[in-house]
Amino acid sequence: MNQYSVYDKEYFETGVQSGKSGYQNYSWMPELTIRMAHYLAKELKLDVTHKILDFGCAKGFLVKALRILDLRAYGVDVSEYAIRKSDCDVEEWLHLIKDLEDTHIFDGYSHVIAKDVLEHVPEDDIQPLLAKWAKSGSRVFIAVPIAGGDDGKFVIPQYHNDVTHITIKPKVWWENVAMAAGFNIQFSNYSFPGVKENWVRNHPMGNLFLYLYPAQNV
Repeated sequence: MNQYSVYDKEYFETGVQSGKSGYQNYSWMPELTIRMAHYLAKELKLDVTHKILDFGCAKGFLVKALRILDLRAYGVDVSEYAIRKSDCDVEEWLHLIKDLEDTHIFDGYSHVIAKDVLEHVPEDDIQPLLAKWAKSGSRVFIAVPIAGGDDGKFVIPQYHNDVTHITIKPKVWWENVAMAAGFNIQFSNYSFPGVKENWVRNHPMGNLFLYLYPAQNV
């Protein structure tokens, strides 16, 4: 059985009822997603010269929002269902990947956005994945739910409702893994404008926002 088959219609459309995820009728919400894309572009200083990857793009909504802002965005995801259900106006820029070795993940991107994705990745795979981006010269923005300590529990209990959330680590762990992978940290904050603001408002220290640049470029 495909290890990624869990990311199916049930996961994205009826995740609450099925107990698989917190998703419910996962759909395009321009008022939120375009705003998020705006702040990502502003804070990360993205422009038309950059090639941007949304790693774990699902149905490609962030790719669509970044493209609306005239940015050169692409997406990859392991979910056959999500990629198949992507909007027709972005499908040409999205790729279904089979695993973390897929070449589409490392196709000369200047910037990688990994929002709410790395908690789905096995702990032992995270540093090697980051190291490949560091080696290729990519800057990486990470948004990830975190634990308060080493107890294996998210600060925000609702994140445990997703059965695919398997890497549950505190802020310092993520920082250390990033540096071990060959990155310097431009910022490491508990909040970021336009991204996960409702969660941050209710749980100020429940999410981490990291922006990394390759140490070799210093």
